[in-house]
Amino acid sequence: MNKSKIEWTDYWLGWISALIDGEGSLSLLKERRPRFKAGCTYKPRLNIANKNIEIMLTAKILFRGGSLCENKKGVWNLDISSNRIRENLPKISLIAKERQRLLLLDALDVLNRRTTHFNPRTDMEIQRLERIYLKIRELNGKVWNKNA
Repeated sequence: MNKSKIEWTDYWLGWISALIDGEGSLSLLKERRPRFKAGCTYKPRLNIANKNIEIMLTAKILFRGGSLCENKKGVWNLDISSNRIRENLPKISLIAKERQRLLLLDALDVLNRRTTHFNPRTDMEIQRLERIYLKIRELNGKVWNKNA
């Protein structure tokens, strides 16, 4: 098998779906940016963490990119960019994190067409992204923090 490029067969779709469900995290990051209308930016995030470098390199090849680094505990973290999320997340379906996947795709839809640099421009976009942000946090088991 050529490891420089892996085609998205049913096998690999199942493999990456299981990896994301078991070792992955889907979230919408919110960063304060007072100069923007919303007062913040929203950034879609897909992260996978695992100690096995071969698994992580295979995931990076499947996504055709991503930032891979090792922490002090020997865990490899793969962060997938918004463009790679937009390209690949519609191809898969999840079990445990399917609702987060659908919400993240919804956020990407807003951020893709009418915004620049993850910055929503209209009140409707701001409200939609804020609802998505809060729902993903709730699904991920985060306690809402009014200072976030």
